[in-house]
Amino acid sequence: MAAVRHADQEFADLLSASLSEEADPAKAIAACARALAGHLRDSGWVDGCPISATALETTGRVPDIEQAVSQAFQHWRDMVADTLRAAGFPEGDAHDLATTVISTLEGAELTAQVFKSETPLTLAGEHLARLINSYKGVRARRGRAGAGPRRPTVPSAAAWAGSCAGRGRW
Repeated sequence: MAAVRHADQEFADLLSASLSEEADPAKAIAACARALAGHLRDSGWVDGCPISATALETTGRVPDIEQAVSQAFQHWRDMVADTLRAAGFPEGDAHDLATTVISTLEGAELTAQVFKSETPLTLAGEHLARLINSYKGVRARRGRAGAGPRRPTVPSAAAWAGSCAGRGRW
């Protein structure tokens, strides 16, 4: 479990550095994705997230490790949610976006490692930033009389794929 706690803190440090270097949470998340991509590239594509690997190997079989892994994911989600709340996002949106950010970064990191390419992480960071920015518009509309609570418009899969056209394939 010490290894899980160490890995938790290692990613938390990288996440904290990214979140504190940028005042805009959307830019901070994109910067975090780029930092993860650079770290993974510099490691020769071998130094991915040990928490994810541990989760896959122990879920349902080793409760103490499973709990430590869960706490690590919650720790990271809470860090992102705290940043979003500090930037004025409502509690529910901050929690939902933070969950999406951590889940997306984890998946993109695994994909980047498999394909030995920074592209999955950099694209994930760019699209997470767009998603976060789309919520900023919702907050502004909610503040206007009669605007009502509306969810952001999220790009369709076709629009997302189109925005990736011409980029390096992974």
